[in-house]
Amino acid sequence: MLEGWYHAAMILRSLRAALLLLAALPGGLAYGQVPAPGAPLDLQFPTRPQGQAPQPARPLPPGTATPGNPGTAPLPAPVQQRQLLPFEQGTSVRLVAMFSETGPQIRSGMLWRILTDPRETNAPPRLVQESSEAEPILRLPPGSYMVNASYGRASVTRRVQVSQMPIADNFVLNAGAIRLQGSIGDRPIRDPRITFSIVQGAGGTGATVIEEVRGNGRVVRVPVGEYHVVSRFGDANAVMAGDVRVEAGRVTDVTLFHRAAIITLKLVNEPGGEATADTAWSVLTPGGDTVKEFIGAFPTMILAAGEYSAVARNDGRIFSGRFTVEAGRDREVEILRRGGT
Repeated sequence: MLEGWYHAAMILRSLRAALLLLAALPGGLAYGQVPAPGAPLDLQFPTRPQGQAPQPARPLPPGTATPGNPGTAPLPAPVQQRQLLPFEQGTSVRLVAMFSETGPQIRSGMLWRILTDPRETNAPPRLVQESSEAEPILRLPPGSYMVNASYGRASVTRRVQVSQMPIADNFVLNAGAIRLQGSIGDRPIRDPRITFSIVQGAGGTGATVIEEVRGNGRVVRVPVGEYHVVSRFGDANAVMAGDVRVEAGRVTDVTLFHRAAIITLKLVNEPGGEATADTAWSVLTPGGDTVKEFIGAFPTMILAAGEYSAVARNDGRIFSGRFTVEAGRDREVEILRRGGT
């Protein structure tokens, strides 16, 4: 019996020593506290001594698991700042286009090209920037540039020096415009087969500015000066022309009045009959000059007003007839298969 009590006392002494040791460790049980069997441990963490500054938090390494980061993948790398193009870091350059020295300003239809200066680079000009705004504001690194301002066929190119200070530069183009129109009597021609050409100088003595502009009402921008305008309706002999003078900042209307009509030819056995297929046609002036040649049952052409002869060749025989074209009167012309040679 005494031996049993002795062993129990030794066990209690060992347990008390263990509790004293735990109480002395950081995060151990509070001194004298014995948890009940099955109860959660109430851990008392040591507090910071009064007056001591908090220690800065150290960042977690990539991949560390936290409540907001499961740690299944590395943290994303920081986004790099986008490198700006050189001209976005340069000096502000405002470009203005004028019709003439006294204005007005050109508000549409401009094309600006900024090129390197070959004197500065010792190389052929290279395109730096391009803008279709009427009054662009560009950013260019300091240096010398060639600036080309175009308004249709009117343009001017000159050197611009860019420094550290913002600049505004005016370009005088001395330009105007021509509105091209064709008409038969008081009726505008809507047919897409009408075309226009513009030549420098009265009477068309200079260089060609533009050829075969299609459609009625087209506007062509040109430098100030005199021009010869030619209008062709179709691809035969319906042609009209005239001279015009273009002034700065103005749209000059040019209307060319055609005296022509659309003619369709038919080779028939009787008036109002069916057209004969595989027919070769020649249209001649009264003097015998060939105006147009076709192959087909229904050749259609636009002819200037006047007298003509039509020659039809079919099945080894030749048939002919005369007809008259009146301005604005579109019609069919029948050639009868009679008396052919």
